[in-house]
Amino acid sequence: MAFIVLGVLVAACVPLGSSGVRSVAEQFRAPPDAAPLEERATPRRLLCLGGSPCPSLFKSWNLPSRIDRTAFEGLMTASGWALQPHGDCQPRPNRFARVALCSATGEVNGYAVTVNQLGDSRDEATVLTLDVRPLG
Repeated sequence: MAFIVLGVLVAACVPLGSSGVRSVAEQFRAPPDAAPLEERATPRRLLCLGGSPCPSLFKSWNLPSRIDRTAFEGLMTASGWALQPHGDCQPRPNRFARVALCSATGEVNGYAVTVNQLGDSRDEATVLTLDVRPLG
């Protein structure tokens, strides 16, 4: 009996691939001067553990300088996405913590997609993030 339970748990946690989220993420066109910072992929499983949705994919890039709202919207257009942008992409005075300067959210090929530009008022450099996860 213990072997059956163990077998079911192992089978439920075996990665089943993440090709859908990866194909959506590969559509995103980061600026040419963006330096890759991080990538975390959580594959599809029968049982998702650890609080991360599965499948999901998170990517981030360092940008040497802030991009304005028009350029931020241009990233969505270049990617072929009709995401809803929020914010003006400008830092708030006296904000020294890294916060979202602007973001875009929406649905792409059945996945929830969020793009953020993070920055603060002390530094011209920013971080661009992409999060792709199941809807809901």
